[in-house]
Amino acid sequence: MRDARLGEPSYTWCYRDADGRPSYRIARYDTPQGKQIRPWTWDGSRWQQRAYPAPRPLYGLDRLARMPDAPVLVCEGEKCADAAHVALGAQYICMAWAGGAAAVRRSDWSPLRGRRVLVWPDRDDAGRRAAEDIRRVLPQAEVLEVPGDDGWDVADLLDAEGAEAARRFVAECLRIPAASDAERAQRKDEPPTYLDDVPPPEGATQAPAGSAAGAPKTRNIVDLSLWADRDPPAFPWIIPHWLSWHPTLLAALGGMGKTLLLLEMAVALAAGRAFLGPARERTRVLLWLCEDDDIEIWRRLSRICRHMKLSIRDLPGWLTIDARRGLENTLYTTEYGRPMWTPLIEELRLEVNDYRADVLVLDNIAQVFGANPNAPHDTTAFVNGIDGLVRDRPFCPLLTGHTSRAQGSEYSGSAAWENAVRMRWYLGDRLPDEPIKEGEEPDGNVRFLCKRKANYSAKDYVRFTFDKGVLVPEQIEEGEIGVMAALRARKAQGVVLDGLRKLSRLGLTCSHAPGGNYLPKMLMEHELHEGLTRRELQQAMAALLKAERIKRAELGAYDGSRHPRYGLVEVPT
Repeated sequence: MRDARLGEPSYTWCYRDADGRPSYRIARYDTPQGKQIRPWTWDGSRWQQRAYPAPRPLYGLDRLARMPDAPVLVCEGEKCADAAHVALGAQYICMAWAGGAAAVRRSDWSPLRGRRVLVWPDRDDAGRRAAEDIRRVLPQAEVLEVPGDDGWDVADLLDAEGAEAARRFVAECLRIPAASDAERAQRKDEPPTYLDDVPPPEGATQAPAGSAAGAPKTRNIVDLSLWADRDPPAFPWIIPHWLSWHPTLLAALGGMGKTLLLLEMAVALAAGRAFLGPARERTRVLLWLCEDDDIEIWRRLSRICRHMKLSIRDLPGWLTIDARRGLENTLYTTEYGRPMWTPLIEELRLEVNDYRADVLVLDNIAQVFGANPNAPHDTTAFVNGIDGLVRDRPFCPLLTGHTSRAQGSEYSGSAAWENAVRMRWYLGDRLPDEPIKEGEEPDGNVRFLCKRKANYSAKDYVRFTFDKGVLVPEQIEEGEIGVMAALRARKAQGVVLDGLRKLSRLGLTCSHAPGGNYLPKMLMEHELHEGLTRRELQQAMAALLKAERIKRAELGAYDGSRHPRYGLVEVPT
């Protein structure tokens, strides 16, 4: 929605049809000369800065479709409708019309015929005249009496007194009678509205004749001729081979550090720092943290910035944190057995688009998803809906969830959770395929972030260590796809060789066979493992034996015996 002269908008409001498809947008630009409003219309393939032809659809048709039996509250302006929706969305469908007080007759009010309608006008003459016009089209509409002439509206009430005051005002406010025909006849013709007199921006392209400017497409047939003799664009990554512009799921047992890991990733993305891969351009991130208060987040953020040698001052405008502990967080629930979105989804939609978030982190599923986690349709519809919060630019939603308590579980609920996302990560204190031996305890300071589903990349993992309250990734140079695992294996082999040399200098004999002097066991006991797991040491030892870089050799005889003593030795190169 960037205007060639006005720059990026301060706010945008998207008009959607009953199925949630965008029809057009109203963008507000705050300039030194004051507020500027520009309409943007979808022509079926791209956004054009031009007025939507009358009759224009109402703002909130998607809300109307989700609540077919609820009464409607009509407000003057999209901002007021959204503000009312936050406070009153559970009781009313909050809607608006385009173009301001003088443009009521240029909207299509037919979806509200036969519905119970309540109008909340702005407190001025223009607002009251607009309410009269609505009542002319919808005779059944009631109008709240808001005497005065200061322009006061629902958003002002919410800002000053909160949601409860708004609910009380609607319940107790008097309704005014309809204006008589004689009074309406005295009204002057309406002046032109801002939607009708917007000049096209410099370099703007006119919408083609017969384009679908008046109605969004219901299909998207690909013109294959446009692809002929051309190479497709490279696959777009946010973090190469780890995070793409598609839904991603991170699952772990409670207490593994999911939130800390994602907060570190968010800071790195917002600051343009390396994380799980090389640094890239700065990325806007919105975090919905439903289980942490702002003070705890502050403590964690302070440690992360200190570790990354950043200042928290570097992050505003790029990192937005909504600390939602103690708030209502349900976005999707069931009512009478049917899944449905709650009014809070519109608040999230506003946040994502107001802050222009490229990446949205929802922590966690148990807080925001109130439907049946074992129902494939419920889970798939939820992921699709979250992915659809942004439709006009690349967008990546990242969901976090818990695993079940069953051994080997990597996420909880229906398999549709994995099927609906394009990348699934698992965070644990051991590798997911590593066998658990009796009496063996994992290292409490180590975490493994594993790619367990990757539609566009190979499976892989990164090892982290807790250090001063921060998860620090192992320092392995990122390379082409598949190189990461090879580099990690090479590092592990180096650790085994170096450990074998040190143990040999101590006069200790190491064996390749399980027992008291088993090489991986001795490396762990003498703290020569450099943070590697026993399984990684075993794999490295096996690879070195196969490559004949170490071998079993005679090292002499046991004391007081003629029996030869065998052990592992390094093969000279």
